[in-house]
Amino acid sequence: MIISTIISIICILAVIYELTVIYAFLIRCRVVKCKVTSSEKVQKRRQGYIAEEYYKTLTEFCVGEEKHKAYLKTSVFCQTGQVISCYYHPDKNIIFRRRDLRHNLKSHSLAVLSVALLFLVLNSVFGVTTLSSLITKYIVIIISVMLALSFFSLGVFLLIYGINSVRLSSKKRVMKVTANVTDIIRKRTSGRGRAEYLYYPIYTYNFSGEKHTVTSRKALLSPPKMGGKKLVLLDKKKGALIEYRDTVTSIIQGVCFIVIAGLFIYLTVT
Repeated sequence: MIISTIISIICILAVIYELTVIYAFLIRCRVVKCKVTSSEKVQKRRQGYIAEEYYKTLTEFCVGEEKHKAYLKTSVFCQTGQVISCYYHPDKNIIFRRRDLRHNLKSHSLAVLSVALLFLVLNSVFGVTTLSSLITKYIVIIISVMLALSFFSLGVFLLIYGINSVRLSSKKRVMKVTANVTDIIRKRTSGRGRAEYLYYPIYTYNFSGEKHTVTSRKALLSPPKMGGKKLVLLDKKKGALIEYRDTVTSIIQGVCFIVIAGLFIYLTVT
């Protein structure tokens, strides 16, 4: 019983830590309007592949009466003079766009999801809800309810985001276009031993008489053929690349978080 208590408390603290990191970071951020003064594309190559690609964008913005300048590292090109909405973290002196924030939140949410699943497995194996100490049991109940509410809120957010993406990607707004694979980004996934890589193709296609170059967010396990052709889906109005994998992932994560919230409540009341 002592072992189960220690293990469960460690798992709960790990989940709380992850949620606290997200909350502490977001609460310090503030929305600022940034004016783009320059934007330069940066490509770092290794062994013939692009290892990293982004736009180094210099922006100007005001915080109160003070003017600031900061570089924005983003995957989207911004026109000079364009005003964009960004998040500014005063302690770290960094700015980032909402799409980058969603990416970071997804990374943290996967970490929280893993720890939560570990807690549920250990809970079922060791029987955490049958703790002999009433004080410890009530603490676990309170923390479990708080975590359940947090998981439920995050799950609903991801579910709404995914369903909204499906709505925007409806057949009425989608068109098929043949694109050329003009380059490939290769990212290493393992640090030791045999290296494994993910490949992100860079597509070039024509839309409304203009040439567009877009980096895919959908990773491939093997490199596509350079110069090959690929049938892609575009937004009819904006010409933006549509990839359903991100939508499906958000929906699956949302459902998982809601299920975990339910399991927390079930294990707490039984």
